[in-house]
Amino acid sequence: MILIRVYVLDCVVYVIPGVKNPKLLLNNYDFHCKKKSARGTLWWCSARYRTLCKAKLYTHGTVVEIHNNHNHEPKADGYDHKREIFKHKMTFIKK
Repeated sequence: MILIRVYVLDCVVYVIPGVKNPKLLLNNYDFHCKKKSARGTLWWCSARYRTLCKAKLYTHGTVVEIHNNHNHEPKADGYDHKREIFKHKMTFIKK
């Protein structure tokens, strides 16, 4: 039997509007939309190509599944606050 440890948290994710697709901001890490389907959306770490980071998220309504850890530090400077940033309360599942 294989046991998988799953952590469930109530957290806040920020949505940054984009030209084509929004970005998600979680703990100063940002994610861009890679693929949308009827079952949910796949988000990759925005630093994936620069740092080969494997962190990704799957969103299904208000549920976010977090897969893999980042291999780099979060953005220290934050974001341009002139743009609108929307706050959403979501349930996170860390696998």
